[in-house]
Amino acid sequence: MQNPIKSTNRRVVIVGGGLAALRCTEELRRGGHDGRIAIVTAEPHLPYDRPPLSKDVLLGKKELGDVLYRDDAFYREHQVDMYLSRRATGLRIREREVLTNGSAIAFDDLLICTGASPRPFPLKSDLEGIYTLGRVEDALRLRAALQNGAPRVVILGAGFIGAEVASAARSLGLETTIVNLAATPLERAVGPEMGGMLSALHADHGARLLCSVSIEEIFGQGRVEELLLTNGERIPCDILVIGIGSAPNIGWLEGSGLELANGIVCDATLSAGPPGIYAAGDVAWWPNGLFGRGMRCEQWTNAAEQGRHVARNMLAGHEGRTPFVGSNYFWSDQYGHRIQFAGSEVADEVKIVKGAFENRRFLAYYRKGDQLCGALALNEPKALMLAKQQIETGTRWDLALEAMGHGVPWSAATT
Repeated sequence: MQNPIKSTNRRVVIVGGGLAALRCTEELRRGGHDGRIAIVTAEPHLPYDRPPLSKDVLLGKKELGDVLYRDDAFYREHQVDMYLSRRATGLRIREREVLTNGSAIAFDDLLICTGASPRPFPLKSDLEGIYTLGRVEDALRLRAALQNGAPRVVILGAGFIGAEVASAARSLGLETTIVNLAATPLERAVGPEMGGMLSALHADHGARLLCSVSIEEIFGQGRVEELLLTNGERIPCDILVIGIGSAPNIGWLEGSGLELANGIVCDATLSAGPPGIYAAGDVAWWPNGLFGRGMRCEQWTNAAEQGRHVARNMLAGHEGRTPFVGSNYFWSDQYGHRIQFAGSEVADEVKIVKGAFENRRFLAYYRKGDQLCGALALNEPKALMLAKQQIETGTRWDLALEAMGHGVPWSAATT
């Protein structure tokens, strides 16, 4: 049976150098763990903030040093062994060892938070001018290309990353086209109705959006010059950005004995099965009791909250572990607008309950059965955070509407 880990004879190893790793480390020390902590990451950098990569870093407003969470002194003061540029290659559960490209690292308790990587485009091309955006080096390379005066940018994928890159390109005055295979942008994030509505932001700012189409062929001499789309259209292209989603970094765990599916399959406490082994962040698939379904979330807030929760469960030991319940909160900044979402997009009904999209300022509620299950806001940050609290406390749909309408009937509340 796993014991609490405050004693010095237990070593915690964290594989992955992102936000979940940092928050777990902070919470372990805050909770009194005085044993060794090791962070193992394939990247050569200390943990850094990723949302700015498609925003301020891409536009040259921030550099790597501006997005580092903590400096070297923090890790020394907190007695954290940093294994930079050390890619995990395998896991020996029985021996309690993580295999890396350098050596085996022993652990007593383990957190796996290796994140996700951009999905590659199946159409292979060795031409210059094709980019993905996952790490800071990617952002710096794409930034140099955008600032080099290449006027025609094409983005494959209309998710949040694609939309934010489009926003950055348009702010630089570049001709921008977004190509999206699905019929509706952002469908998996906010549902088809609201995703379609938010797509109008692209037209507002001069970006062309093409849906239900993909890239058939890429042409160019040395670098990309033209794209043939699946609808037969040819479009000129100087920079092609691939933003078709991410895949969890779990390939190194094949054959380890952990259950792998859409990520690392965990129980409600984020335990990956064997005692003392946990997952958090983009790689963790767990049954979320708040929505009654399994989820894997690729959001900043989720990584932070899960990293802290795993630390608390490690500190509590096997008998003291508690389930993790997250409200799937995320945000995106596009064309000067703040988009926020909390909850689940799987809904029976979606209604705008405050403002109007025509004014580019609104709040929408999502209903599942008789519950408020989700909320989406455009430029309504305070209203969204109140709705997030309602979702987390299981507020009934009728009561949520009553609160929004100040007790008046639904028809009057929306006029």
